[in-house]
Amino acid sequence: MASLAAHWVDRVLPDVGIRQWVVTVPTTMRKSTATMTTRCR
Repeated sequence: MASLAAHWVDRVLPDVGIRQWVVTVPTTMRKSTATMTTRCR
């Protein structure tokens, strides 16, 4: 698995900065937002 990750880093991903975004939802809204599939498209 480490060789596959090295392949992605060395040959597949471009040499630019890559950002990772994490979106959090309050606990009370998680179930309702998970069932709203039409708004996600």
